[in-house]
Amino acid sequence: IALDGRAPISLHQTSNEDGVMRMRPVDGFDVPAGGTLTLESGGAHGMAMAPVTASGERVVLTFRFEKAGAVRVAAERGAPGAMEH
Repeated sequence: IALDGRAPISLHQTSNEDGVMRMRPVDGFDVPAGGTLTLESGGAHGMAMAPVTASGERVVLTFRFEKAGAVRVAAERGAPGAMEH
């Protein structure tokens, strides 16, 4: 995933292991044809690996799929530290 063509996104999966929340990097997520994947805090998510200075509350993400190619999606940008824990 890339953010507005400027910042790479690192993908992660959060899981609960014996009562301890753990976040692990992943190479990608499987999304079946016609299926959906929700990226959200506490589950599958992406983190910008460079400062994000997008204006407004929406940013454009480019997802690269193995079979479907590149897909651009507008998403809401949360403030730093705004994640729910």
